[in-house]
Amino acid sequence: MKLGGYEKNSLIDWDGKVATVVFTSGCNFRCPFCHNPELVIEPEEAGRSGLDMIGDFLAYLEQWKHWLEGVVVTGGEPTVHPDLPEFLSEIKRRGLPVKLDSNGSNPVLLEKIIAEGLVDYIAMDIKTVLYPERYRQACGRAVDLKPIRRSISLVMEGGCDYEFRSTVIPGFFDHNEIELITEAIAGARRYVLQQFKPGVCLDPEYNHREPYPDDYLDRLRDRVSGRVESCLIRGEMGVGEKNTI
Repeated sequence: MKLGGYEKNSLIDWDGKVATVVFTSGCNFRCPFCHNPELVIEPEEAGRSGLDMIGDFLAYLEQWKHWLEGVVVTGGEPTVHPDLPEFLSEIKRRGLPVKLDSNGSNPVLLEKIIAEGLVDYIAMDIKTVLYPERYRQACGRAVDLKPIRRSISLVMEGGCDYEFRSTVIPGFFDHNEIELITEAIAGARRYVLQQFKPGVCLDPEYNHREPYPDDYLDRLRDRVSGRVESCLIRGEMGVGEKNTI
């Protein structure tokens, strides 16, 4: 397990909790709109870059575990690390609940984590409509959608709290795609739409891409009424404003 850093205190990454956010290094996707390009490098490269800070992070948790209300494990993509369960066990051993952010590409590890009670909340990204070519474009490489669909089922049936979420990016997301996405997650507890904000993206072209108007997200939400239990726009009802990658 290689870490790219951690944020000691956050009020926006886990709704209603004061949480520490820890960023794992390495990701199996290359989403051009990723807002954490420094974390997309391979874990081996991260190791050579001296980003292993697990001891420091766990020492911080030990010191502040009575004040913190949870730990958000994000990335990068945490499930590219086979020793993720051991890392989560160290967090849980300190009495802290865990929220895991994931792209859903590793259902085998996800199932193990759920079965062993190592996660309390899962936020799974759905990049775009579940069509091979569209997902390839959104993720920057070919993606086997069978594991993605399997992860959707695991998240919905696993017994812990969860949300699915999508960043609404012009070119990858529109009113037709949201209807197809919500067919794939029909009956889900929560689906969160996140506004795309240009910035330091993996593909510099996206730094200048104009986001949709905010009211477009409202219209998207109206189209999925009744398909999921709750469809929220990030920033509403206490849900944090941070972009997913």
